Amino acid sequence: MASRLLALVVDAHDPARLSAFWGGVLGREVRDDPRGALLLGSDTQVGLRFVMDGAKPAGPQRVHLHLTSASSADLEHTVAAALELGARHLDVGQHPDEGHVVLADPEGNAFCVIEPGNAFLAGCGFLGELACEGTREVGHFWAAALDWPLVWDRDQETAVQSPYGGTKLAWGGPPVTPKTERNRQRFELVLPEGDLTEGDLAAEVGRLVALGATALTDPTDRGVDLADPDGYEFTLTTGHGRMAPQRGPRRPDVETVELVGGIEKRDLVLADYDTHWPQKYAEHERRIRAALGSAAVQVEHIGSTSVPGLAAKSIIDIQVTVEDITAEEDYLDQLLDSGYELRVREPAHRLVRTHARDVHVHVHEVGAQAATDDLLFRDHLRSDPDDRDLYERTKRALITQDWPDMNAYAEAKTQVIVEIKQRARKSHE
Repeated sequence: MASRLLALVVDAHDPARLSAFWGGVLGREVRDDPRGALLLGSDTQVGLRFVMDGAKPAGPQRVHLHLTSASSADLEHTVAAALELGARHLDVGQHPDEGHVVLADPEGNAFCVIEPGNAFLAGCGFLGELACEGTREVGHFWAAALDWPLVWDRDQETAVQSPYGGTKLAWGGPPVTPKTERNRQRFELVLPEGDLTEGDLAAEVGRLVALGATALTDPTDRGVDLADPDGYEFTLTTGHGRMAPQRGPRRPDVETVELVGGIEKRDLVLADYDTHWPQKYAEHERRIRAALGSAAVQVEHIGSTSVPGLAAKSIIDIQVTVEDITAEEDYLDQLLDSGYELRVREPAHRLVRTHARDVHVHVHEVGAQAATDDLLFRDHLRSDPDDRDLYERTKRALITQDWPDMNAYAEAKTQVIVEIKQRARKSHE
């Protein structure tokens, strides 16, 4: 019964204020919890917990949060929102020409808003990375402890990521600041909810110790404190802390395709790449996050308008992942109230769009193969000019034909899309 990463725990003088700040920045609800204010995480986004520390936070800051940006306008919006919530600019010796912005939260914890186009954090979601101090050994430890793939292992630097994608945990390698005090930021692991026994906790502690951890306290009904191979503390709890729901669907999904409004005959026009498309996406991402809050596990720009240099129909495609596609009460009414209209309801997928039909929002469940494939396809086209040119030539050849509706045009591209995805998977292996 392996444990899972629940949250990064942060010591705070005023947990209520700090959790409200980060809840506002990340667009997450602050949840009351016996162990401290919790910003709920998910399979793809790490949670945050803020706990009272009566003394001055001990030791150096060993974990920095990195927030991603879809465009320059998106970066500016994130910075402005953070400053309004109580952040301040921070000078850590960065050069004026560096694209990222360094800020400090209300208690002085440094974090970065990363510039758009960062390849390492592509597809990682808004909370793209926890950049940690630590050795290569500790990166390998956490890969085994969490059963997460090691996605970077070069020059003593390591990074791991959930199999579902999302936030990366990265360690910068030597030199590492000597540890003299308890860390003010710590990982909290949790055993799955359910009928746990004392033996389950002991077995998990034994597994972690066998991987290189050290037990610092005796197990109790609330959990146990441990240290990783670098001596940095973390906590294993027994599941009484809450986590993003890990359950089956609330109800059976639909089994048929519902096309609201029926077949539509539309003029299809292919436009050259427009540098305003990322900005338009960013505007709608903010609208979606404001409407859904923590129900939106991940929001991504997908489709041809997300690939610089690629010609496309002037329709912004957005992918939103939720915990349970069948729980429409968690997301659909909120999207409709925000100005979108339902167009498609089908197994494992919902599509809403603007009344002007220039933005399509695709809702999938976390871990859905279709969602993973769309991101893989996008990232491959961004990096492979030959396949990008092939895809554009295919679209230009097809767009001149007469199609009964846009779905027929999309289906005609299927064969070349399948071939490109196969090459993308091979290059990703």
